Amino acid sequence: MSPSPTKTSGPTTERGEETRGQILEQAARAIADNGIAGWSLNDLIRQSGLTKGAFYFHFPSKDDLVHEVYRYQQQKWFARVAGAVASEPRALARLLAVPRVLVDVHRTDPTARAFERLCTELSSDTSFRVDMRAAMDGWEDMVAQLLREARDEGDVHRDVDVDAVARICVAGFIGMEELSYALADGADLGDRVEEFLELLLRAIAI
Repeated sequence: MSPSPTKTSGPTTERGEETRGQILEQAARAIADNGIAGWSLNDLIRQSGLTKGAFYFHFPSKDDLVHEVYRYQQQKWFARVAGAVASEPRALARLLAVPRVLVDVHRTDPTARAFERLCTELSSDTSFRVDMRAAMDGWEDMVAQLLREARDEGDVHRDVDVDAVARICVAGFIGMEELSYALADGADLGDRVEEFLELLLRAIAI
């Protein structure tokens, strides 16, 4: 399952999409580095080199931009995970590859922490929960489907509740991500994930 399509403010051209993507990358980096409150639209407008009119054509408010960054980051992560795990021959190997790919995203993409900051800072915003629920449903569906395939291939116990395990896996990764940044600036995320996967395999694998 892929995330919902990105919303747009109006008709776009190829150049317009490129400009829009650049703004989203800049905003994601700003959120990753400083949270939502640590920057303003004027900061990004200066960075982008656009006129205010051109910038506001794509994102008329900071709130619109922040919500769109969340959707954009989810699309990037889904695409990267899907591409990276496709070569694995069995479903269980693809399942284990998912969090490892996300750890690599955190190591290599300076905008990666934007997701964790947005989840934390916007958790009380009821309008944000629609986007968050859609994203979480997408990740849970992906994990549950991989578990079903692994079960059919004989690598996972037949009595495993795949939907419950999928919810635990997604929530577990988010918790590990938040703790890793809170306690070690993200440096130990890979170790936390490997510990979790070892426990997961003991519980579900044949």
